[in-house]
Amino acid sequence: MSHRSKVSLTEQLRLTLFNKLAINRSKFKDKQDHIDCKQYIYSWQTYKNYYKQGKAFLKFLKAKGYKCRTLEDCRQYCNLWLQDSIDRGLSPYTIKLYTATLSKIYSTSSDAFIKTPARHRRDVFRSRRAAVRDKNVNPETYADMISYLSATGLRRNEAYSIRGSALIADETGYHIRVESGTKGGRPREVIIVGDVDKVVSMMKAAGDGKVFPGGIPSSLDVHNLRALYAANLMKHLINTEGIPDDPKDRIFLRGELKGMVLSRHLTQKVALCMGHTRTNVISQGYMYHLTQEDLKQNSSA
Repeated sequence: MSHRSKVSLTEQLRLTLFNKLAINRSKFKDKQDHIDCKQYIYSWQTYKNYYKQGKAFLKFLKAKGYKCRTLEDCRQYCNLWLQDSIDRGLSPYTIKLYTATLSKIYSTSSDAFIKTPARHRRDVFRSRRAAVRDKNVNPETYADMISYLSATGLRRNEAYSIRGSALIADETGYHIRVESGTKGGRPREVIIVGDVDKVVSMMKAAGDGKVFPGGIPSSLDVHNLRALYAANLMKHLINTEGIPDDPKDRIFLRGELKGMVLSRHLTQKVALCMGHTRTNVISQGYMYHLTQEDLKQNSSA
């Protein structure tokens, strides 16, 4: 019996993913240098997510009675797990996460596995409706935090890491330089919209220290606050910059947002402020707070 086979599957999984960790490595720079990012895991949270879903895969195999000693033995059952998830009616987004987990474990493309259901915005419920955890948050208690996050669009880890010294003032207004806790190690400058005075006051009060030294409550719906920021920033850009008079600049929304038209140029600006590079991430995942009235200039562009 080999030494490897004596190691539990869970430990093999942990070691496989742990060896791909590259916490201090910049995914953004790797992309610029045309380095294959699939061989690395760039954040602890991503590692935890993959490890959690990987253990779910192993649990599935155990429940089915499959006798595997190594992760390589388990590989032949990947498609069975994915098909079982499809048959049980799991969300296409959840199944896509399963596929990404398997791809990371086995250092291969998602094309190596069966085709999974397409993802549609109408199937997303995250932050769109009341959740059990919402009852644990008193808006009055976290009023300043809510105002800050909806005016900056920071992610949870970014907000925890941000310091007062990150505030920038120039002729265009106030911005925040975000460098710590970012997704993929990608720094950016954020336009402050909404309650600008509140954000500036909190940043100045923090000085060189953290704005939120106690962290962000896990029950606070940060994604929804980011969506509010995206909508407010889009309206701000429409009012200050207008809509480019170019048919190629248009993004036609679909599904429940059909009939609404975004400016590709302005959507790209929103994406960069939120730490994304693709406009479709914004148009598909963050525009649910916008109305046709907010974008009436778009429809006439």
